[in-house]
Amino acid sequence: MLKCVEFIVHHENSTGDHIAPNRGEVLAAAPPDLQENMNRLVTVALREVVARRKNTRFRQAIAEMAADPAIQAENTAIAREFAVADKDGLPYDQTR
Repeated sequence: MLKCVEFIVHHENSTGDHIAPNRGEVLAAAPPDLQENMNRLVTVALREVVARRKNTRFRQAIAEMAADPAIQAENTAIAREFAVADKDGLPYDQTR
């Protein structure tokens, strides 16, 4: 399905302008189980685009948090507080 979504979202002509693909081009790029139902194809494609954008935003937010000195300091403090649990007697592989 990703191939179809990429085709629909990123279809460009030779000059790099975004153009709308025609129905035949979309169906040719679609998985066989979606080629007979254009409404379902569009619905599935849009859901995948939305999910990918949410994932991208989430990853960006996590990267920003990881780079934030205040969050790094808080993580260090939390790790320090829980350091006593490192000596709980359990083998390392059972603590994960």
